[in-house]
Amino acid sequence: MKFIFTLVFALCLGSLWSQDSTYKPYKKPVVEKTPFWEKCYSGGDIMLYGGNGTFFFNVSPLLGYRPNNKGFSYGIGATYQFSRFTYSYSSYQFSLFGIRAFIRQDLGNMFFLHGEVENYFTQGRNVFTAKNEMISIPCANAFIGYKQKFSDFSYYYLMVGYEAIGDRNAGQYVYPMHPLVIKAGYIIDIKGK
Repeated sequence: MKFIFTLVFALCLGSLWSQDSTYKPYKKPVVEKTPFWEKCYSGGDIMLYGGNGTFFFNVSPLLGYRPNNKGFSYGIGATYQFSRFTYSYSSYQFSLFGIRAFIRQDLGNMFFLHGEVENYFTQGRNVFTAKNEMISIPCANAFIGYKQKFSDFSYYYLMVGYEAIGDRNAGQYVYPMHPLVIKAGYIIDIKGK
């Protein structure tokens, strides 16, 4: 019995000596916050169509934000388009101005999904009043894109998509291959990596 008592006492004493005698209070791990501008990027799209007496040129700058610095991002942009139609005896041209909002999700290193809503404005003829007035043209596009990176978050891309609203004016004024939409562009980090 003395032997068991001595063994238990020795084990308890050994465990007391093995404890760290310095007290270290719990500290939350330090999480470094990424500065706002390092999550932002800029860039834009270009559309260029031509042939058979028609010419379309569209440029759309954008400003995007990556909330978690990963593959998901969203942003806003503006757009301008110049269009010209040449017929046998006459020529017709007009300009469109617009705004847009988008979301983008990377699918690995080479592909991404892109969705956007746009609203274009131009002077046009109202078929009911027969007067020239401001026309609003809403568009909602869904794209799949291919990208070629030249740094961590900077790349060139090509997108092929579908315009989902199907407004008659979108085919007449905005997208010459309506409902098919093709865009090429680039993304560049604002701060760089």
